[in-house]
Amino acid sequence: MTKHLTRRATVKDAALIKHGFELAGAGMAEYFWTQSRHPGQSMEDVALERMRRKIQDPDNNIRVSEDGLGAILSYDIPDQPEPLDDVPSIVRPLVSLENQALGTHYINMLAVLPEARRKGLARALIDTARQAAGDKPLSLTVDDTNHKARALYASEGFSEVGRARQVSDGWQATGEHYILMVTGI
Repeated sequence: MTKHLTRRATVKDAALIKHGFELAGAGMAEYFWTQSRHPGQSMEDVALERMRRKIQDPDNNIRVSEDGLGAILSYDIPDQPEPLDDVPSIVRPLVSLENQALGTHYINMLAVLPEARRKGLARALIDTARQAAGDKPLSLTVDDTNHKARALYASEGFSEVGRARQVSDGWQATGEHYILMVTGI
């Protein structure tokens, strides 16, 4: 297995992080980027600007592989739940699951380009989240139809602790449920 080197993302990595969200989000990111465009603004411009802001946010742990084939975004979930009142219906199931993982270090996005899969890169990226987490458990959500990812996460010590039904309010959901998985259970 190849030793994968990772580094903290810089704004120059915005396109890779954007592509990671496209791969990991099954169309949800593109839906939101399209919805938040201003007249004359492209979805690409919206997406890249959002990625630059995410990269510059000191609360985010965004790592990329040196070879540009994978990326991860993780952060600490606070100890208090996020109110759901103003959360868009499409995202509400995800936020409700995050609210069940209070005090964990959450993997918001993990993506490896198809040509680099099954070579240990996802595991290396998960290890960077473990380092950022310190003594906190890791958490993440995964689509119920993503069987390969679920198997990877289980092999990395994640266990299912909750489910929430996906909502397709103008966006085509890929499965029926999101699954919350947490380590250390």
